[in-house]
Order: sequence, then C-alpha cells, then structure tokens
Amino acid sequence: MGEAKRKRQQQGLSAWPGSDSFFGLIDLHMLPPVAEINGARIRELTGDDTIPDTTQIVLQAFRVVAGQRTFHVGFCLGNETGFSAIGIGVIQRLMIAAPDVPIHVVPVVHEDIAWDIVLRHLRTFTGQVLVFAFPDSDVYDAGTAETDYSLAIRNFGPDGKQHE
Repeated sequence: MGEAKRKRQQQGLSAWPGSDSFFGLIDLHMLPPVAEINGARIRELTGDDTIPDTTQIVLQAFRVVAGQRTFHVGFCLGNETGFSAIGIGVIQRLMIAAPDVPIHVVPVVHEDIAWDIVLRHLRTFTGQVLVFAFPDSDVYDAGTAETDYSLAIRNFGPDGKQHE
C-alpha cells in the first residue's frame, strides 16, 4: 500500500479534528446594547467629543450557535499596538455577557486569509469567549464582510430577527 493511501485511511479512522468541527450553518446573534456601554462610555474610550449621548450602542459582539456549541465572539479593530477604543468596548460587552471566563484572542493579520481564519475558528472553537483582533480596517473588512454574504452564516440582529 502506498504511503499516501495509508495516511488517508488513518485520517478516516481518526475522529479528530473532524469531531470538533461543525460544517452546518453558524448563527451569529448580535448582543443587544447594555446601559454600561453608552455614548458617554464610548466618548471616554475614544476621546471623541462628537459622539452623541445615547444609550443604544450596538457593537460587533455576538452569541454564536454552531451545532450543539454556543459561545460568544467579538470582532475588534486594532491600532497596530493594541485594541482600538471601540475594540475595548466590544471586549467589555463580551465580559458582561460571559463574566469570569477566559477570553481567547485570535490575531488576524493577513488580509488574504482573514475570512478563512475567522470561519475556521467559528467552526471549531470549543471555549466560551473568542475575540478576533484585526490590526487595521483592511484586514477587519476582509475578515468580517463575509459574515453578511457567506452561505455558512446566518445573522440575527439584537432584536432576534434574522437579517436578509
């Protein structure tokens, strides 16, 4: 038997990594706004005095349902040295939704493979809170835009209604 055939047979017998993967639809349920993260808090984080005083701040923070697994995920834009102020707001929102649990941070730095990294992690993550950290808006867009177009993703707003 050839080496390649033997390896394929061994992979077929192995339950991992396929047993932890999910290749059906992934539901992203946007977390609703909370009073603790309002216009005043975002102004404080950003230093931008033009942000209105509002209580309805919707951030890129979600409850994910992938098969039998449920966890929280956030998409955070960075600023080359760390998280942006809005990224901090996303992390704070996740900490409100899932207090006292470890946050797993995945740096996504290459625009060409950003969506692949995001989708693979959404399909295989087994923790409770996942944060994608993007260094700039180009990589952020490459890693998040497909959540609106991918056949593997269904989006739900903070009101629970599915986006079309």
